[in-house]
Amino acid sequence: MDSLRTVTCTLAVAAGALCSVSSASEGVFESMSMSEARPIVRQLALQIMQNTPGMKADTLNGAQAPTIDGLVPTDERYLALSAYVSPAYFARASEDDLARLMRMLDTAADYVDRAPPAMCFAPGTDPEFVNAMEALLLDLNPIAFQQIGRWSGTTLTPGSNSQGEPATLTYSFVPDGTTIPADIGLPGGSSQLFQWLDGIYGHTETWQTIFHQEFERWGSLIGVTYVYEPNDDGAPTSGPSGSAGVRGDLRIGAYQFSSNNDGGTLAYNNFPQDGDMIFDAYDAFYDNTSNSSRGFRNTIAHEHGHGAGMLHVCPRDGTKLMEPFINTGFLGGQIDDVLNGQRHYGDNFEPNDSVVGAPLLGTFGGIDIQTVRNLSIDDNSDIDYFDIEVTEAVDITVRATPAAAAYDQGPQTGSCSGGSFTDYNIVHDLNITLIGPGGTVLAFADSTGLGSMEELESQIASPGVYTISVNGGSANSIQLYDLQIITAPPPFIAAQILNASTPNNVDPGSEVTITFDLDLNDETPVTGPNVRYRFDDGPFLSATAALVGGETYSATLPAVFCEDDLEYYIEFEGNLAGLQTVPADGFSNPITVLVGEETVVFEDDFNLNRGWSVSGTVSGAAEGEWQRGRPLGDGSRGDPTTDADGSVQCFVTGNGAGNTDVDGTTILTSPVFNATEIIKPTVSYYRWLDNNDGDNPSTDTLDVEISNNGGASWSTLETVGPTGAEASGGWFFVEYLIEDFLTPGPNMRVRFIADDSTGGASIMECGVDGFSVGGALCTNPTGPTPCNGADLAEPFEALDIADVVAFLGFFGQGDAQADLSAPFGEFDIADVVAFLTEFGAGCPE
Repeated sequence: MDSLRTVTCTLAVAAGALCSVSSASEGVFESMSMSEARPIVRQLALQIMQNTPGMKADTLNGAQAPTIDGLVPTDERYLALSAYVSPAYFARASEDDLARLMRMLDTAADYVDRAPPAMCFAPGTDPEFVNAMEALLLDLNPIAFQQIGRWSGTTLTPGSNSQGEPATLTYSFVPDGTTIPADIGLPGGSSQLFQWLDGIYGHTETWQTIFHQEFERWGSLIGVTYVYEPNDDGAPTSGPSGSAGVRGDLRIGAYQFSSNNDGGTLAYNNFPQDGDMIFDAYDAFYDNTSNSSRGFRNTIAHEHGHGAGMLHVCPRDGTKLMEPFINTGFLGGQIDDVLNGQRHYGDNFEPNDSVVGAPLLGTFGGIDIQTVRNLSIDDNSDIDYFDIEVTEAVDITVRATPAAAAYDQGPQTGSCSGGSFTDYNIVHDLNITLIGPGGTVLAFADSTGLGSMEELESQIASPGVYTISVNGGSANSIQLYDLQIITAPPPFIAAQILNASTPNNVDPGSEVTITFDLDLNDETPVTGPNVRYRFDDGPFLSATAALVGGETYSATLPAVFCEDDLEYYIEFEGNLAGLQTVPADGFSNPITVLVGEETVVFEDDFNLNRGWSVSGTVSGAAEGEWQRGRPLGDGSRGDPTTDADGSVQCFVTGNGAGNTDVDGTTILTSPVFNATEIIKPTVSYYRWLDNNDGDNPSTDTLDVEISNNGGASWSTLETVGPTGAEASGGWFFVEYLIEDFLTPGPNMRVRFIADDSTGGASIMECGVDGFSVGGALCTNPTGPTPCNGADLAEPFEALDIADVVAFLGFFGQGDAQADLSAPFGEFDIADVVAFLTEFGAGCPE
């Protein structure tokens, strides 16, 4: 009875409740048999669980009902584990789990000279069981960092033992029946690896391929090369070292840890110099092969992390492979795991700590870009060297960019709920050196600080093998980085088209001569130079420009007449810059040639009253009415302080200082002008709009409209504002072709509408100046003119041998006058046929 009474009170005290109940019940227990006491103890245990902080009803309801036999068969078992488990967990724990904890406690002496194997757990495993196992391990073998020792020599790399030095590991699969000794509280047994996994995957090759792939995945992230050893002699695991042709450095086996097969401990793995990996065969967790068996894959990768010298890492937030619980939200090692592994074994390019050991990254010539990821400076003595082969003179840019992250990370604790926040991108201040084939330093870059990309820019003048080195600072820790190398042809001076003549107007009946200078600079011509031209929006034709002296070229275009719309641009294609034109977007924005004499039919600088009228809803300067005169405002409210064309006067809204902005609508209308006596009439003017001030800025507009019926109806020329650069004050000159908006007529008018009717306390100031209407006066010359495309020579209006001779001459010279049929720009049989057809048709009577 004393034993039962003691444990009951102990459990009650540990749960923070019911101790008085147990004390009051001592006499009852003393007079009861075990069968009589069992239901009372069960009820006490349930009450304890209900009063234990953190316990929930669903946990209680799902727990195994405690009994005298299952809960406290003796005092010793609970007392031995009381430092690691709560009373509530002791009450609900399975016999298998309690037995494992006791065996773990009993094996303390086995780990005096070596670290215990590391375990991983299935999702959903009771956190208290995990915490207890980890706590026992930490007590038995306390380790304060997330790494344990690395491999200090393997079967194929016996001399590999330094931090940051690469290694080669062999691995093998133990045959079924191989003895697996008891460990970490597990009883041990005979391996069932092949029988178990063949039953899941059907073929040995299928599941072994998964292992091969996961070792290859680790090998792509850290400086370890993995070699499959097909032989395994069946020696007990956790024993003899690897031996070529006999067994691997890493040996893989499996047996059934317990009979429940419901998760819990999925596998365990020894640390170097052992690395053997043991799975819980027939655990239901592995039956799920979805997502390409990701759960199994990440268990393999996690366990080998231990086998490479990595410990569990906290917090458990699903971002790191080496967290205690298997995660299927990603595949393989993540940033923290790569940092861990490369700190031990370096990156994939190690050993490259000297010019002699520099790996060749590739061949570069012209435009080339290569980015190499997952590189690292793994301590304060590591310098990475890389060779590149350059085949021609290039500009080179080399960038070293920190490539880790900032996150919480820390060693294994009981709850695994926290860590220290660290920015792993500010470990080393990276610098870059470019070294020539003879060992001469050509360039060095160290202009940025911790966490920033370092960039080196230089020129390589001749082909050869060049070396790039990346170095860090004094921190004895690891910095991940990406290395990017960019090469491009050295800069060149492109050809330039200069001093191009752009005649604004020509006399009707005259040929059009275009002259310009072409400075080739570093380029060689591919095609051209040519002048591309067209009439009346037709297809562009090509006229070859001839060199007439020095760098000056000239091209002659056919004669133009009053009814012609002639447009052209200049083009040249060089071997370096390619095709260029004048204007820059010549095909879509060619130069227009005005045929006839340029003339102005109406203009006004507003120094005289030429009949403009003002209307609208406002009146006087105070309300912002249009007024003519010298600007009197001081500009403080966005109003112009001078006119635009320098003639002193202009029209402004509310001409005065202070509050004279538009407070409604004011309309400025031009007198009538005649646009029928000129060709291609245009209207041009300077205008001012500022609407950026007040409590309701950028809401007002200046509308410009045009009429061809004296003002009976109007068409919009433009709307300025309410937003944009030209709505913030300043004089802007604009010009519009009238026929783009309506048919020119004898009763044309233009009006400017300043509208501040949008509401709110906005401030609007406007101005107009330098108004002009112009175009060209044109009269075609009298006398004969070509009657059709075959009438190429005088006398015109008659087809004769002179036209045949002229055509043959133009055709042989590649002159556009012989380019009579598509494809235009080419001189072929189609042009000959077109000439003969028109020649045969003759001139109209």
